[in-house]
Amino acid sequence: MRDIKFLEVRCANTARGCEWIGCIGTLEEHVAKCEYTLVECTNKCTAEKKTVSVMKKDLEHHVQSECPKRAYKCEFCSKKGTYASIMEYHDNLCLKKPVPCQNTDCTLTLERGRVKRHVASECEHTVVACKYDSIGCSERKKRKYIKAHEENDKMHLRLSLNKVSQLDGTVAQLNRAVEQLKVVVKELTGRTEKIVSVSIDVPNFRARIKASDMFQSEPFFTLPSGYKMKFIVYCNGHGNGEGTHLSVYTQLLDVPYRNHLQWPFRGTVSVNLWDWETKIKYDNCEGIPHGDPCGDSRFMSLESTSLSLRLYFQGDTLHFKLTIQEHSK
Repeated sequence: MRDIKFLEVRCANTARGCEWIGCIGTLEEHVAKCEYTLVECTNKCTAEKKTVSVMKKDLEHHVQSECPKRAYKCEFCSKKGTYASIMEYHDNLCLKKPVPCQNTDCTLTLERGRVKRHVASECEHTVVACKYDSIGCSERKKRKYIKAHEENDKMHLRLSLNKVSQLDGTVAQLNRAVEQLKVVVKELTGRTEKIVSVSIDVPNFRARIKASDMFQSEPFFTLPSGYKMKFIVYCNGHGNGEGTHLSVYTQLLDVPYRNHLQWPFRGTVSVNLWDWETKIKYDNCEGIPHGDPCGDSRFMSLESTSLSLRLYFQGDTLHFKLTIQEHSK
């Protein structure tokens, strides 16, 4: 019986063009070096989400001339990247690539980076406004025609005279408006209002009640280089509110630049805590540095304060908001 390894067979790549015929015993050796065998692209380029395969004999040509992932350099600016990145993205942005002027009648081709300047200041086919548009000329022509129009001195002189007449009327109106504003400013001078808001927290409120503690805030200013104040809270009440109400006060403090401020201080301090509000009004005798504190000894009942903390607010801190409205004459 004839040995099977001597049987003649064709290469498995016959359909791709391989004409090899040999005994079965040498088939494996042939296939290993057959130029028609499919191999994957060494750059791992893909098509339809699969790595591209080409015949071994075509691999070098594919990698050098066809593969979208092959190394490539822009022919205009020498930027390096893959063929795909250069052609699909950079090519549409390259400032060195020659492109036509965007004006349809212009036949000039120039680097993309110069197109904007060319159209704005050089191209004869760009439509531009007359240089006398500021005095009312509405003419718009291509740059190559506008100069002849601008040489029409009589027309532009007439427009200039009309503009001067209009400006004279405008100046007169502005002068009248300025005089009216001077009157308003004069009326308002000396009776301006300055308003500023300050937030102050009083922590550990329940413990302060038990200790009949008096809370004093850090000093604050109504405005930069303005009046200096502090906020005082008697957590267990003060005066006719002692033991029953929260008492709140503000007090004016001295400042080195006191001679530059108007004394006595005149204004109103609104103290807000949740839905409760009181207004502390300063009159002549109270609006002086280190005078008696001004405020409300029965601002809010301790029962209401504790109930609000328990039902609606987490923690043990009172959040006050002070609005200081300063009046001056």
